[in-house]
Amino acid sequence: MNIRKANTTLSFTKKAFCVLLVFMIYFGFLDIARQPSQYFASVQSTTPFINTNDKGFSFQYAYTKTAFRSIQISCESIQSFCITEVEKVASMDWLKEWKVHFTATPYASKNPLYGTVSMYLLVNGDTFVHYNIVNDGEIGYPIRLRAVIWDSQEQPGNIILHFPFEYRQDGSIQVKRSESAVTGNQMCYIQVNRYHQATNSFLFSPYFHYSVRPNGLVERADSFFSSESFWKENVFSIEQRMRVEGKHIGESWFIASHHPIMQIESAVTQKYLATMDFNNKKIFTRNGFYYKSNQEGFLGETKNTYYWDYSMYGMKSLMDFYNNGSETLPYDLSIISLYALLKKQNKEGYWSNQTISLWLQEKYGIRNSYYDTRFNIDAGLFALQMYEKFGIPEALHLAKKQGNLLMSFIQKGYTIPTRSYGYLICDYICFEQPTIKTHASLNHLLNEALFLRQLSRLTQEECFANSAKRIENGIKATEQLWYNKKSRDLNYCIDSNFKTSRTDYPLLTYHDFLRLIRFHEQYTKEDLSVLIRLASFKENWLVKKNLIKVRKITKTE
Repeated sequence: MNIRKANTTLSFTKKAFCVLLVFMIYFGFLDIARQPSQYFASVQSTTPFINTNDKGFSFQYAYTKTAFRSIQISCESIQSFCITEVEKVASMDWLKEWKVHFTATPYASKNPLYGTVSMYLLVNGDTFVHYNIVNDGEIGYPIRLRAVIWDSQEQPGNIILHFPFEYRQDGSIQVKRSESAVTGNQMCYIQVNRYHQATNSFLFSPYFHYSVRPNGLVERADSFFSSESFWKENVFSIEQRMRVEGKHIGESWFIASHHPIMQIESAVTQKYLATMDFNNKKIFTRNGFYYKSNQEGFLGETKNTYYWDYSMYGMKSLMDFYNNGSETLPYDLSIISLYALLKKQNKEGYWSNQTISLWLQEKYGIRNSYYDTRFNIDAGLFALQMYEKFGIPEALHLAKKQGNLLMSFIQKGYTIPTRSYGYLICDYICFEQPTIKTHASLNHLLNEALFLRQLSRLTQEECFANSAKRIENGIKATEQLWYNKKSRDLNYCIDSNFKTSRTDYPLLTYHDFLRLIRFHEQYTKEDLSVLIRLASFKENWLVKKNLIKVRKITKTE
């Protein structure tokens, strides 16, 4: 009797173990046991979770209570592949990031390529996937990456539409619907329709192939790239073939959404796509936009070098004018850019792209790591915008750091004091060389005043508005110095000896005037007579030069 009972217990235990084993294999918890020892998965959670295999991994997450999406990434046509690390990088309400690091050794190569796949899961359900492939060797090699995206809910009867678009040298954009699923090194928007309604959409970037140069520049180099996509039922796949030359880095990315990423055939959308420029004068990456240096006077620049534009000026304009809720791209790009600011802010609380301006070096002896009040305050204004629109607390924290830095510049003497208890903050602050006092330009000052006013309004902290008032007092106290009676335009800047120099920007300063004046008209009752006189003087010059057609400020000679 005892033997029979023991056999029954043993049989039950075996069955239970088998059921448990099948369950665990099905849900992916035995990936580590199923693969060779060099592969592992360090991130496992209910949703999302990452499973690894001998050629790549899958990233799975729920996008509704009853449906989930899987994105499978794999390397093809290689002799060996090894995942070295899987990490959860960030977990915020508005963005979560995971990274998978790997090595892939191409055929005929003794040395591996080093790769990182970054995956951002945005709060709107969109996913941003970024590839980064580094070749430390001397010889270039091809690599083939495949992404397979499938949903748990089948949606039969779908029609797939391809819209490759390219940027011409004159700044225009050509968008053309194509029957071919094969594209070269260009942007491509793919939309999947069911009965004329979008159920999925994908945006693929061009291939950014570059080498890292000294002094904050990267130099783009041509290299082979092509992609081919497929759609069947609820599965979308794309295969990208690229070559990474020796001592170069290759990057590409895509966005996957269950909503229209863009209204690609809309004239308005095509207008902002042309302005943004993803593949000519600008390149969008996980760090936001890189701008072509265009012989702007940077040390070491060539016709193919780019620098990181941490000002996020373009992203702020995109959100100001084109975020209408009918497409997810403006939101997605802005969230990715905000996250880049969070990650790349230095220990002092500001941003620098490490470029060296030949003009600043010659005039003041400044090299890199300086605080640029225009770029940093533009980034602060973008952060305020993201806080005001979406309630992101980290964005407000970023902006407050900039506000506190501006106020600290007063205490540390990085200003040109004026009468009427005013001051002009210097354009460039070099913490490592505090004795250097640069000029103060009008566009920087107007931008700083607006930023501090906005920050005070959103935080209800009066100290920021008081600092803005002192900047405005400085502008008013130096009013007569800004007029260039000879050119009938405004002067660009004033130095510590109250001498003016250089020609003002055609439109930048004018738009800064408009924004600050409009803020005061809406929120304060302060005297604007000096600001209006200066802005009108600029407007008159713009009208005479046919740079604007419509006056927006009362005419004053």
